[in-house]
Amino acid sequence: MEGIEKDILSDGFNFKENDNVISVVGEGKPTITGVENFVIELSEMVGLEIGGFEYSKKGATEVSNVYIGRYQSSKDKPSRWNTDQKAYSTFDPKAAGVMPNEVSFHVDFHTHLSLFSDSDKLQPSGRTDGRGDIGYKRNQQIHGFKRFIILTRGYPPIDY
Repeated sequence: MEGIEKDILSDGFNFKENDNVISVVGEGKPTITGVENFVIELSEMVGLEIGGFEYSKKGATEVSNVYIGRYQSSKDKPSRWNTDQKAYSTFDPKAAGVMPNEVSFHVDFHTHLSLFSDSDKLQPSGRTDGRGDIGYKRNQQIHGFKRFIILTRGYPPIDY
């Protein structure tokens, strides 16, 4: 991969086996767009969807951190996909080391691979049956996420 913004890749970061948090506040830190672009390219490189979210301290209006979920168990689905149940499991912020009462969640994102057809990569899954991306969104709204987006190569973030 080329053109990765400074401080996205740090010693000890292992995106395959570990969840990672990247700070996007302060001089010399990467931008949110830079992190999103990295996630898209990583997803394309490994051939799997990757998911995460953007958050800040409680009460702040600007995103300060980007959480990127590991892709180790991903099977063309975001890392939080439960492959046994074939449905999204509810994301547990505490399990990711994020205490819901201490943060404001802003954006929940996941990638769609560019090899998918336009109808699959540019729209959320579950439009007809309420499952997939649509079902996941419904379950995650209880955590206070304000925006849900799909990241895919060659397109701006797709709101759903």
